Amino acid sequence: MTAHALAAALGLAVSLAAVDLFRDETSQYTAQREFVSPVSGVQFVADVLTRQPRVQSWDYDRCPHSAVNTLAYQLVICPATGYVESPDRFALPAPWDEAEVREIVGEPRFARSTPEGLPWAGAYAWEKFENAARLAEAAGRPKTELGNYWLLAGWSVRLDFALGPGEFRAQVEEILSHMPPATPEPGGLNTIYELELADYWAGLDAAGELTGQPRSAAALAIAWLYRSRGELADAAAWLDVAAEEDPLLASAPGGVFAHLQSSIELEGDYLKSARRLLGEAWTEGAVAVANEGGAAFLLGEINRRLGEYGEAVRWYDLALANHRGAIARELIERQRRAAVERQGL
Repeated sequence: MTAHALAAALGLAVSLAAVDLFRDETSQYTAQREFVSPVSGVQFVADVLTRQPRVQSWDYDRCPHSAVNTLAYQLVICPATGYVESPDRFALPAPWDEAEVREIVGEPRFARSTPEGLPWAGAYAWEKFENAARLAEAAGRPKTELGNYWLLAGWSVRLDFALGPGEFRAQVEEILSHMPPATPEPGGLNTIYELELADYWAGLDAAGELTGQPRSAAALAIAWLYRSRGELADAAAWLDVAAEEDPLLASAPGGVFAHLQSSIELEGDYLKSARRLLGEAWTEGAVAVANEGGAAFLLGEINRRLGEYGEAVRWYDLALANHRGAIARELIERQRRAAVERQGL
């Protein structure tokens, strides 16, 4: 990828996903474009961004978010081999032949129905970034770059999840419709799917005041909100509550519970890979001095979201010690307080 394209992708990586759960405006900002794979020679059509989407909501750290997963269009993937590059560079000669690319990226993580000989057709954004990470490793790229690809893969999973429940829409809307609104309702930067609402429901449950539907369904609603905000440890904990209340949920294939669980596990795997590589880069002194505060904050966020609160606090402290203005000190301190509070659970 070009330095410009990578910088654009990494710029997106610093934000946390917060979007309207059921709105899809993708068609307004994308168009189809023809490509020819420099590895396999296969001709295919892929969607590319034609303009930047409008800001739809603001995250609690004041990062803007749209109703389109822009990460899905950062890379183009060869449907035959899994080779990836940015749209503007895809036509350039690749450093590997077809057999080498197949060996590097392997097979898609999940089986799906695709045309014969095109196993990567219809690839998700997170699959593109996973392949980018594997190709970058084969090319001997720095660990900071590899770690950021894995991080983007993980955040692509969350964005795909948050942008719409697909076949689960009716069931999720039904569950959410029975959940009480916060009093007063969150306003300003806080949308209905903010963490404040999930925390509010959790508080009602603890007080025995969350009524209107079985506790298993309410726990699924809380897990859904925490997961859509990337709070994997909290989401997993509420999934456990749902399973305890209704053991049949955990064994039912293809339902909301299974979808939540698979999504949490997949993003968790990607974040763990990012944590390992970015942590090694830090230890080896490979992080640029100007980026140390931001890198430490990212590692704090990864650990907090994975439920490693002690490690999160350590990295937040390093972010504060190496603060150079890239990340607001107030934000670092707020996230550190959140991790300290969670240690008491």
